Amino acid sequence: MTVRLQTFFASLVLGTVALASAQPAFADYVPGGSYVATCRHIHASGPYLEAVCQRVDGSWRYSHIFVDRCGGAGISNQDGHLSCGG
Repeated sequence: MTVRLQTFFASLVLGTVALASAQPAFADYVPGGSYVATCRHIHASGPYLEAVCQRVDGSWRYSHIFVDRCGGAGISNQDGHLSCGG
C-alpha cells in the first residue's frame, strides 16, 4: 500500500470516529423524561423544549413546554402534549 493510500485511509477512519462521537450542541440542555420514547424532532429553543409527540391514536402533534416550569421534575408525553412530571 502506498503512503498516499495509507494516509487517505487513516484520515477516513479518524473522520468517521470524529463524526460518530459528535453530539448536537443542544443535547446538554434537553431535559430528561419519559417523553423521549414517544417524541421525535426534539429541540431545545431558549427556555422551551419543542418536539413532535405521538398521540394515543398514533397520530403526531407538535408540542412545546417552558422547561423551567417543571422544576426538574422531568417531562412526559400526555397524548401528544409535553407535560411536567415523568
